[in-house]
Amino acid sequence: MYTANEMDSILMLHAGKWIFAEFLRLAWNKDKKVIAETIADIIQLEHPVIHELDGTPLILDHSVSAPEELLLLLNHADGHKLQRDLLIKLAKNNTDASIGVAISRLTKSNEIRTTGASGELALTPKGQKRVMEKIIPRFKS
Repeated sequence: MYTANEMDSILMLHAGKWIFAEFLRLAWNKDKKVIAETIADIIQLEHPVIHELDGTPLILDHSVSAPEELLLLLNHADGHKLQRDLLIKLAKNNTDASIGVAISRLTKSNEIRTTGASGELALTPKGQKRVMEKIIPRFKS
């Protein structure tokens, strides 16, 4: 007897999101900006550690370290990138000093990087792997 494993479930979840997003893009007669925002909301990674209200994410668990908080926020952001100042502002569970040290260490370990845009930080595949394999699994119930 075959039972779906986690990889199959993830594939189905993302395929379903893609199909629904394509349906909205092609069939919904709304302003393109509204459609794009709705699709962005649909495809966001969902897990219980982040609550988003009016476009502002909040890491709910206070036990996350500064590097973990930054990686979670970048992973959650559109395009997996944020302006450095905004990232620091969103990181509410850690001090500005620990956030600065975390940015330096994450940059040195190639888990985040600067982009061509001034002051923008982006999550790398290495950082995303850490989020998916080490950080998020700790919060699964």
